[in-house]
Amino acid sequence: MSVARPIGYGVVGAGAFARFCAEQYRQVPGLRQVAVADIDPQAAQRFAQDTGVPAEASVDALLANPSVELVHLTTPPSTHYALALRAIVAGKHVLCEKPLALTEREAQEVAHAADQRGVRLGVNLIMRYNPLCAGVEAVLDRGLLGDPLYASFQNLAKDEPLGPDHWFWNTDASGGIFIEHGVHFFDVFEGWLERFGAGRVVSAQHGVRPGAHPVVEQARATARYGPSVLADFMHSFTQASAMDRQSWRIVCERGDLRLDGWTPMTIEADFLAEESGAEAVTSCFGGARLERVQTFAPDSEEAPTRARFKPLSTTGRYALRAEALGGQDKPAVYGHMLAELMSDLLAGIRDPSHRPKVTGANGVASVAMAEAARRLAETIDPGQAPA
Repeated sequence: MSVARPIGYGVVGAGAFARFCAEQYRQVPGLRQVAVADIDPQAAQRFAQDTGVPAEASVDALLANPSVELVHLTTPPSTHYALALRAIVAGKHVLCEKPLALTEREAQEVAHAADQRGVRLGVNLIMRYNPLCAGVEAVLDRGLLGDPLYASFQNLAKDEPLGPDHWFWNTDASGGIFIEHGVHFFDVFEGWLERFGAGRVVSAQHGVRPGAHPVVEQARATARYGPSVLADFMHSFTQASAMDRQSWRIVCERGDLRLDGWTPMTIEADFLAEESGAEAVTSCFGGARLERVQTFAPDSEEAPTRARFKPLSTTGRYALRAEALGGQDKPAVYGHMLAELMSDLLAGIRDPSHRPKVTGANGVASVAMAEAARRLAETIDPGQAPA
């Protein structure tokens, strides 16, 4: 059997995240790491010394390197638009860190350029590659818990590493919380709920830190998917590192799903089903533990019979719990997600008929939702957005 020729990989941006990615991508078959560049040549040299990936003198030199076929952009968000266009014009496939750009218009321009040049455009919206998120999608797609009604994501995030001068707080550099961070969650909720109607932001607010550094530290939005499904997104960058925590919930007609962690590490479900339905839900999550917590005898007074004007057929109430990748730690799960995204992109580069889980179109859609949320928050209470 013939082995596919390795694809040459170059990274622009020599920070800590690029190093972590490079380590994960060493395990991806068919990928050869050939170059690194940074606006700071010394940073690129340090990266090269630590990883063994050769350093180029400049970004232009990396883009001119014929061995580089795929460029990974790991630079701050404000640079993504221009760098992605430069790489595409140079004929390179692109994997761009989120967000694809700071505005929907710019993101659309990048995606259109990739289409015109016939190169693949990937965006690091890796939640779709989390096995628990994939399981949620399967449950919703198969209607195993009935229709979804409400979803939420609460992100009580650490700000301990983010000093007052960090680019994260500068909306010109980051785009703000919705765009820099929120795109991950707008994207995965869209993947779960778009079959019930395209997402549309209907309300949004900002919260500003009082004192000498009045940055936007909280961002909240509500989106509607079709006529019935509402979803809340709350991001609060206010916590000490030890208290960083996140929770997800998807409420359906027959019960709900609850995930824990920014990168979901565990999922719990509480739902009504017949035995075959409970087994079907369990099959969506590898290694899940299922327990029947209540049994309903046929025709008993306790047996659920109806919800939302619909009849219910159920023999029990069930509790399910599963862990991502059998309980591996967060770096391992996150590394798995990165490797899956890269493998999926490589498959698309080799086979034009292959459609990766995450495409440039997803990058555009997530920025569109995030930009709409930011604009709505600023319009409703413009005094909340510091200059």
